[in-house]
Amino acid sequence: MENIANDLMLCLAICGQDGLVSESEEERLFCIFNKNLNLGRQEFDAIVELFFASNYSLEQLFSKSSGHSDLLEWAKDAASADGLDIRENIAYQKCVQLL
Repeated sequence: MENIANDLMLCLAICGQDGLVSESEEERLFCIFNKNLNLGRQEFDAIVELFFASNYSLEQLFSKSSGHSDLLEWAKDAASADGLDIRENIAYQKCVQLL
C-alpha cells in the first residue's frame, strides 16, 4: 500500500504544479488507480489528504515512487483532464528525465 500511496502522491504533485489539483484531475486519478491497482475510494481519499498535509518536493516523491512503468503516463493523463498546464508538463518532463 505504501508504494501505491507514493505513486499517487507523485501523480498529485504533477497535477498540482499549476497551483491546484482540480476535481477532474482527482477523479481521473481515482479511475486510473482503481482500475489498475484496485485502490478503493476510502484509501484514495486518505492518500489525497496525506498529500495535502505533506511538504514533499517533486524530486522526493519521485524517489519514493515505485517506478511503475505507466506511472508518469497516468500522471500526464490526469493532469490533462482539465488541460495540461505548462507547469504540469514541465514537472512531467522533469520526472521523465529523472528516469
